[in-house]
Amino acid sequence: PVIGPVSMEMSQPGGSATINGILYQILGVIHRAASIRLTATKDSDDIVEAQLTIEPVGGGGDIRIHFPNRLLVEQWKAKSDRGTWSLQQVISVVIPDLYLAVDNTHLDDHSEYRFVTEGRRGAWQVAQTFFRNLSRNSPPLDPLGSLDGTTKQLFFPDGLCTERELFLRIADAVRQRRSIRDESEQLTYRKLWHLLARFDIVEECTQEYLRQQIHAFLRGVVDYREDLDAKRYELCGVILELAARSEVTITPSDLLRRVGLNDQTVQNWSTLRANLADQLE
Repeated sequence: PVIGPVSMEMSQPGGSATINGILYQILGVIHRAASIRLTATKDSDDIVEAQLTIEPVGGGGDIRIHFPNRLLVEQWKAKSDRGTWSLQQVISVVIPDLYLAVDNTHLDDHSEYRFVTEGRRGAWQVAQTFFRNLSRNSPPLDPLGSLDGTTKQLFFPDGLCTERELFLRIADAVRQRRSIRDESEQLTYRKLWHLLARFDIVEECTQEYLRQQIHAFLRGVVDYREDLDAKRYELCGVILELAARSEVTITPSDLLRRVGLNDQTVQNWSTLRANLADQLE
């Protein structure tokens, strides 16, 4: 398959996740699987594989995409009012969960960490600039010593602080997690540097946008356009049913077959284009 096994362990009914949040994540799973298939690269005649893991056991994002040479970790959160996320909300809710995906033995790799939401970033462009200016090389042995501890900046609307103070504030939020408390502070600082240097937010990724992207994918495998909505509903239902069984492994081909679809057209799209080009010539 173009994409490897999908492991799912979604929140059970009665959990803290809202119905809207669960639907948002389900659409995100279908969207990510579809987009990976459509953009898959080829090495000779072989499709380069990627593996998608949903709700990893122990936390660390909602979706992890393992490419041959990099890891993409995403935390998905619905926000039906399309409102803003403050920096403090991101520090309290998003970063501590993404942090659980950081492997301290691979702090110089090409990992990426994203916060995907229907909402928008609040007034924390200064903090985002600070994150992006951190070196993406292996974190320094003394992260705190590499940060400005003198110049006050407007990271928060209600007050000024230095880069070092902001970094320590985030580290304190991360170390509230029970599984992190026994970790040395120095290791936390290096792992956090790695995460923040690769952190980004994907704003206004609405459910309507996801449905449009899923439809664009399904047009290549559905015979009649009037069936697009029905097939999307079926895919959502299949994922929810599988997730109710705790952890499940499935390939996109198997997922499509469960709703009566064959992904052969999409799978061989590049070959089809090459053959058509020869015939047209």
